[in-house]
Amino acid sequence: MGVDDILHNKMVFHIGYHKTGSTWLQNVYYEQHPHIRLINNTVRPWDDGFLKSLIGVSERDFDAEVSRTLLRKQIKECGGAEGDVAVVSAERLSGHPCSGGYDSLMLARRIHKVAPEARVFCLIRGQVEMIESVYRQLVSEGYTGKPESMFEKRMWKTVAFDLGFYEYDKMYCEYADRFGSENVMFAQYECLRARPEKILVEMADFFGVCHEQPMYDSKTVARSLPAYAVNIVRLMNRFRRTELNPFPAVCMPEFVRSLVVSGLRKSRQKGRVLRQHQREYIRAYFADSNRRMAQRMELDLNAYPR
Repeated sequence: MGVDDILHNKMVFHIGYHKTGSTWLQNVYYEQHPHIRLINNTVRPWDDGFLKSLIGVSERDFDAEVSRTLLRKQIKECGGAEGDVAVVSAERLSGHPCSGGYDSLMLARRIHKVAPEARVFCLIRGQVEMIESVYRQLVSEGYTGKPESMFEKRMWKTVAFDLGFYEYDKMYCEYADRFGSENVMFAQYECLRARPEKILVEMADFFGVCHEQPMYDSKTVARSLPAYAVNIVRLMNRFRRTELNPFPAVCMPEFVRSLVVSGLRKSRQKGRVLRQHQREYIRAYFADSNRRMAQRMELDLNAYPR
């Protein structure tokens, strides 16, 4: 099977979301499956040639043919046999929580321009637990704001976290309208955790390959910050240079910060970061969106959490 045949018939974009088990799928399931060829750099996706051409350029400079050429090149370099499926897997393809997914629908249009024959797979998660998990992750990456900062929309000159990013029905409709609903699969992270084999069987069928049971790794792929540690790390972030805080007044030695964070991550105490009234606000905010999603697909997001 030639490169163009694969591009037309056996191509899947796994677009995220963040905090829905993408790392496990990339490092375990895709890695072990004999007929899935993960063609992009998942360790440093920002250095991946194809992803940079797709995500890392403005609308002024985006060129679909350049991206398509790079996609063909990476498919060819990965080799493979007839019946294999080429997979591009990067959570950033659905947007990024820090910027409120401002470019999520733009990326859908770009993917369609580059590979209109592809299929699109996406994992979503109940918004209360999603936003709590995302907040922990943002703090670990350098965010200095409190949880309530995620509910404010006062930005004019820059982008910021936006609850609307998690109105999944809008993302689903964008992809279904462009690729056809038969070529788009949205599944629930909660189901992947509770009944992994069921979801993996459905994924394999959607990807167009046979189901292969992975050898599960008992180690946690990425341990999140326990609730009590979030404020400690958030305060340390004021003295750390990151993309989320590029100009700290004073920088803490990185080895000191790493030692502290490493020790904090070892705790098995989780707890909650979001307060009850914030959780109730999130649940109410997304109720209508989740009902619309349930009408399009059999996904009961209003059931999470309880």
